[in-house]
Amino acid sequence: MGRHLWHGPRKLGLSQEELGILAGLSRQTVNLVLRGLEQRGLVSLEFGRVNILDDQGLMDLAMAPGSRAAG
Repeated sequence: MGRHLWHGPRKLGLSQEELGILAGLSRQTVNLVLRGLEQRGLVSLEFGRVNILDDQGLMDLAMAPGSRAAG
């Protein structure tokens, strides 16, 4: 469902290990990145779940100059 139709936090029912497998990263690396995103207020973390709190903030970060996602 598009973010324009979905209001409030979105919840990804994936563990950090599962996210690591999907991204080709270690669980430890995923944990480090997610903790940084949590400190910025972009996501919140629960056991086996990542809650997306700020879609636009994540998009802005991904598209920022120097971001791996941007280029």
